[in-house]
Amino acid sequence: MAEVCGIHAGDGYLRMRRGKGEIDISGHLEEKKYYDMHVVPSFNSVFSLNLKAREFSKGTYGFVIYNKKIAESFSQFGFPVGKKSLSVKIPLQILESKNFILYARFLRDLFDTDSHIGFRKSYRKYILFKIKKHHYPIIHITTISKLLMENICFMLNELEIKHFVYCYSPKKFHRMHITEL
Repeated sequence: MAEVCGIHAGDGYLRMRRGKGEIDISGHLEEKKYYDMHVVPSFNSVFSLNLKAREFSKGTYGFVIYNKKIAESFSQFGFPVGKKSLSVKIPLQILESKNFILYARFLRDLFDTDSHIGFRKSYRKYILFKIKKHHYPIIHITTISKLLMENICFMLNELEIKHFVYCYSPKKFHRMHITEL
């Protein structure tokens, strides 16, 4: 369930309309293989479903679950109904568990859905290759949810993973970047 929560935190959307629940999980079309090999089997396993992902308009790929009980379970985990960008956070059941395996499973799937790996140069006295080429791996995650950023930092600290937070304030939003070293 921690993995499914990580996926939902990154690529999910929760709707509750007229007593019906709806979970929408979708990402970019280039993530088709990841969805077919990991996301769909995870949801099928956790919720005993027989989902199949499909291509949606605008180059997205994923699935929709129409099930009130499943939607209510995500709501009980603290996921907001409707837009979640500013208010998404890690479920307290995971955060307060002090269970490093749950932390790792949640973070892995959140990072799979909402982060990227990049490379930077080294600027110290290294060989010429390291000074001129981008070779140092960096994992970046960007969020505008202060709660999610604080929760991620808490778990990375508990896991003793070095990281830093960079805050950028454009006119409309306050965006936080969390980078794992």
